[in-house]
Amino acid sequence: MKWPTSGPAHQATVYIFEAETPLKINFFAPNRLVTHMQRYLLATTLFMVLANVVSGQHRILEIQTPGRTLTGLPIHWGDSEAVLLQSTGAMEFVPQSEIRTHRKTREVYRPQSLAESRAELANQLGTQYETLVSGPYVIAAPRGRAKQWKERFDRLVAGYFRYYQVRDWQLQKPDFPLQVIVFRSQAEFRAFSSTKGNPTSTSIAGSYFPKSNVCALFEMTDPRYPPDETEATVVHEAVHQLAFNTRIHERLFENPLWSVEGLATMFEVREVYDLQVASSTLESRIHSRQVEVLTKFARNGGDLTNLLGHLITDDRAFQRSPELAYAASWALTFYLAERMPRQYRELMQRMRDRRFGAYPAVARIRDFNSATSTDLAVLAREIARLLQLP
Repeated sequence: MKWPTSGPAHQATVYIFEAETPLKINFFAPNRLVTHMQRYLLATTLFMVLANVVSGQHRILEIQTPGRTLTGLPIHWGDSEAVLLQSTGAMEFVPQSEIRTHRKTREVYRPQSLAESRAELANQLGTQYETLVSGPYVIAAPRGRAKQWKERFDRLVAGYFRYYQVRDWQLQKPDFPLQVIVFRSQAEFRAFSSTKGNPTSTSIAGSYFPKSNVCALFEMTDPRYPPDETEATVVHEAVHQLAFNTRIHERLFENPLWSVEGLATMFEVREVYDLQVASSTLESRIHSRQVEVLTKFARNGGDLTNLLGHLITDDRAFQRSPELAYAASWALTFYLAERMPRQYRELMQRMRDRRFGAYPAVARIRDFNSATSTDLAVLAREIARLLQLP
């Protein structure tokens, strides 16, 4: 390739783990092309790594840190940290400053089987819990209640894949068992959660933890929480797990929060996913509680175009007004999925293909505009018309 000779340029680095030690590639390129080159090299390398895993050629890396020995498939080796992928699908983030030595072992990496995952959960939770396998799931629940949880997750996963199939969106099947743990109490759930890092969100009934790839819930017995609300929360967290394992979102990279929470909120409505519902129409799939939030916002003089612009640009709206941010994220996701499915699929593809690094506002805006080819003010008006906002 012939590079332009004019304009500012600097050296950049990419690490590739295809040898006994990380291969460090230094290259010079114009500033405007550095990020493009890094992504190209990383995407190419990741393809090579995954191809090796499928063919059984990639060996496990062993890392020594003070007090710990870590093993896994190296999926990222950067200047500040390395990431090891465990056979369970969990990711171990290791600061480079803690790595003393590393070596490739003779053991070949392979994803954990469903049977192995079930045995692991049974050993971890003890005899007061029972485990079973259903589809991509390994479900653990208090003894005597696993079957009823299995039926709920069976309905969800069938409807989830069906929703995208009818919109001509072929999802990738999960590479790893999807572990779901239903604890007996909120206290047990909190004790478990404290060891698993940051969840996608914290709700009344459970959380999905992207790093460990586990969906943890607890049985709700508090009469203050209506059954429908509890069910919606369970579905919300379970959809997070599905979306991150069917390549709608990426666990290793930054995802706009509106796209993550908007999708999970959309599936809270039974008519979106439950194939046992007799009739599912666009109107019946509308999330009435979110429409109420947006209606109040509009009646108080709120500007939907401005709100959507803030969501697309960055995630700070979730800190300023979480309830409103969730409602607007749902509305944007729902409209794109129902009325602009091809553009929505392209947008999710652009987000997923970014690979490593931050997702600055300018890139988020560019990707949204390129995928949708729609003026935001026009889009906001169409959303308001669909939801019959004042």
